[in-house]
Amino acid sequence: MDGAGIAAGKRNYGIDLLRIICMIMIIILHIFGQMFGKLEFSSLGYAGAWLAETTAYCAVNCFALISGYVGCEAKFKYANLLYLCIQVFFYTMSITLIFLILKPDAVSLKTIIKAVFPFAYDAYWYFTSYFCMYVFIPFLNRLLEQADKQVVFRLLITMFCAFSLLPTVFHYDMAKINGGYSTLWLIFMYLTGAYIKKYVSIRRRICLGGVLFLCIF
Repeated sequence: MDGAGIAAGKRNYGIDLLRIICMIMIIILHIFGQMFGKLEFSSLGYAGAWLAETTAYCAVNCFALISGYVGCEAKFKYANLLYLCIQVFFYTMSITLIFLILKPDAVSLKTIIKAVFPFAYDAYWYFTSYFCMYVFIPFLNRLLEQADKQVVFRLLITMFCAFSLLPTVFHYDMAKINGGYSTLWLIFMYLTGAYIKKYVSIRRRICLGGVLFLCIF
């Protein structure tokens, strides 16, 4: 769910590599997130785990950026959304059936309903948010086609201020972005990725240096 379903044309192996790195980062987030409670705050292990988690924290944002980068110029099909739903349905139902067989007391009617409709009951937050963002992609792409560069840039600055800067300053999530775990934030990332594809010339060394700087500080 990172744009692969809407990508078309010549394959970009740099994007494929970024997908792989982001997958590894997601694993790091889940593993090291469980380790903090078992490590001493002032220990070297805690510092290493903190640095690894901080470095990997951008993984979800990168997936959404990829969606915008490859999706803004690709042919959109709602059938791809159905395909994604079928994939998630297969895995949620498979896992639910395994638990139903091995540990039936752990599976309730509510659990089964969530497995059947994972996009509607937030069984997996990213899929739910991505599902909601996906239905807006044709309209987002039309906006990118018809609006000039300055209009899109001002829109992104406004969204950044409303979704990230102001909540950070006032310590209140006024736009209900939920720390980036929301449809609105994925839409912002999608538009940002599309803007980068259309208007920004990427210099690898500068990008790598910027990422390292932000991760450390």
